[in-house]
Amino acid sequence: MIEVLMVFVMVAFVAICVFWPQSGSASLLAKNDQPVDRTVSISEADLSADSMFENQYLTHLQQEIEVTLFPRPTDSVLKRHYDNLVATKLKEHLSQMPM
Repeated sequence: MIEVLMVFVMVAFVAICVFWPQSGSASLLAKNDQPVDRTVSISEADLSADSMFENQYLTHLQQEIEVTLFPRPTDSVLKRHYDNLVATKLKEHLSQMPM
């Protein structure tokens, strides 16, 4: 019985050393002495802002389409068909927009 307890304590100790932040050999190997450059260029910031606005527009457009349809079903098969219907209507709407 004591052997089982000792094995459990040792496994728990190893798990804590490996997964605990700021301790264990895994975190020591992951440390890097060089500073990390966290600056973002203006073009990268513009791209992220553009993609954010695009995602917001697509979400808004999807919500407008869902308002015109019947309520979202709870059955998984019906949900899949509903999602396909919404995606099809979204593609139709986007294809009719001028570029």
